[in-house]
Amino acid sequence: VVLVLTATGGQLVPDVPLWLERTLAILAGLWFVNLTNFMDGLDWMTVAEMVPILGALLAFGLAGHLPEEATLVAAALLGGLLGFAPFNRPVARLFLGDVGSLPIGLIVAVVMLAEVLMLIGIVVTNAIVLIDLVNQYREKGLTAREATEAGSSRRLRPILMTALATIFALTPLALGITG
Repeated sequence: VVLVLTATGGQLVPDVPLWLERTLAILAGLWFVNLTNFMDGLDWMTVAEMVPILGALLAFGLAGHLPEEATLVAAALLGGLLGFAPFNRPVARLFLGDVGSLPIGLIVAVVMLAEVLMLIGIVVTNAIVLIDLVNQYREKGLTAREATEAGSSRRLRPILMTALATIFALTPLALGITG
């Protein structure tokens, strides 16, 4: 952003008056701060989502199925969340907010990104194949509803098999028990 501002003489959008651009920048900054403050209300959601996952990871780690470092991180995060939770009942005396919920969410997002991208790829591929089959049925003269029902019933088993095979194949990776 600094390089763009320097190259354009201090303005992001040269066609917009400087006063309007600065006003919009201030409003955008206020919006982002308020969005982050809104996240403070999501602290209990973070606790509710992460405690079961971290508890399961800790159990796997204690059983020897996870690396020692991953077990330690799971135990530390679990302890931190459980220690924090009693202080965040309405009216909250302490917030995870900017230093808690957001980083925990980012860590979880980065860790799960590869798996989510693989699953999105599978879903898109299944959707393309299903739509192609429905279009083939439409070309044969079926109505849209009939073609959708026929295509869906014919593709259900392969879609479920693909999804289940992927889930079972990625389970060891997700649990960290790959060699």
